Amino acid sequence: GVNSLLPGDVRILAAARAPESFLARRDAVWKEYLYRWSRAEVIPPRELPFVAPIARSAEAGPMRRAAAALEGRHDFSAFGVRMGRVESGVRRLHAVRIDERGDEIRALFRGDAFLRGMVRSICGVLAHVGRGKAPEDRIARLLRRPDPRLLAPKAPAHGLTLVRVAYE
Repeated sequence: GVNSLLPGDVRILAAARAPESFLARRDAVWKEYLYRWSRAEVIPPRELPFVAPIARSAEAGPMRRAAAALEGRHDFSAFGVRMGRVESGVRRLHAVRIDERGDEIRALFRGDAFLRGMVRSICGVLAHVGRGKAPEDRIARLLRRPDPRLLAPKAPAHGLTLVRVAYE
């Protein structure tokens, strides 16, 4: 019945009672974010809200090699938006996968938690690497020693989608 009140692109598939102490953000075991770029000359209008353009010459191989440094437990402070409160930038990325599908390059991130702006900031650097504007070791260097001068502009928000959240 609730689905009749929701917009057409949102549906409830299942529901279960949660403990009163449950908080969706705090109790997540992991989350997956997908970032999509398109090298197409013309992006189909139905895809435009979900895909960011990237140069036709962008290569997924260098992006994949650069992203390999992201897996594991690291201080991602260089990639996060500074919030008012002091918060540790240490997070664990379980997996980072860069794939190609035709004109699209996709980056899938699975982690225990993410800093605000972290994925878009990483994707900005990956896009620079893919376009040959930054070396493949740029991300590894930022993880070793944060230097804001090594960052690229953040990737556009419309390429990013939260695709899955897992709970106990």
